[in-house]
Amino acid sequence: MTGHGKHEYFHWPVNNGVDLTYWKNIPGASSFFAVESESDYFGGYSPEEKAGMVHVADHHIVRGKKLWTWGTAPAGRLWEKVLTDGDLPYFEPQAGGYSDNQPDLHWIMPGETKIFSHFWFPTRDIGVFDYANLEGTLNLEMKNGKAVFGWSPTGVNKDAVIILTCDNKEIFRHTTDADPATPFLSEVSNPEKSGLYQLRMTVLSSAGDTLLTFQHPAPIDPPLLEQALLLP
Repeated sequence: MTGHGKHEYFHWPVNNGVDLTYWKNIPGASSFFAVESESDYFGGYSPEEKAGMVHVADHHIVRGKKLWTWGTAPAGRLWEKVLTDGDLPYFEPQAGGYSDNQPDLHWIMPGETKIFSHFWFPTRDIGVFDYANLEGTLNLEMKNGKAVFGWSPTGVNKDAVIILTCDNKEIFRHTTDADPATPFLSEVSNPEKSGLYQLRMTVLSSAGDTLLTFQHPAPIDPPLLEQALLLP
């Protein structure tokens, strides 16, 4: 991740031992811009409300992914009264086409047109989502030796098939109806005793088309990029 103007870079989600995905861990006002993101989705989720919001777009075109918060310090929390209903913690997602930072100095020529599409939609009840596309969001995690997983769809789905595999071996299959008001939730013991990174969740339509599929990539610790020069 980086800040405005790419003057510094840091790791996401954990930087120097601090999990930045939690609002409570950010004391001061902060902007978080994704750097060279390879995913088509981002967003936020409130465990207290059991709901969140999702942004989906082609990351090759809609390159900008930004999260902003005023932070937890008193000077930041003053803005909650101004900008939220009920003085709630403030979180602001932003997205941008053709640019990945602010300020942006690209030119648009006389008569030139640039077009892009992006989509915002809600998610609910499944926990912090790990993957999203226009068919909804997926959550896949391990808790107390069990695989816990869910799908929050964007549309009405009849006879959808949920499949969970471990090292390509099927350990769960279920046919279900699901829609935005009634997401799918389940859990299963992992007979293979494998870790999270061996699990894959797939959602098929009643016709057998793949709607969503996801497997956690193994974490990496890439070197940080060089800082941008600060010019007078």
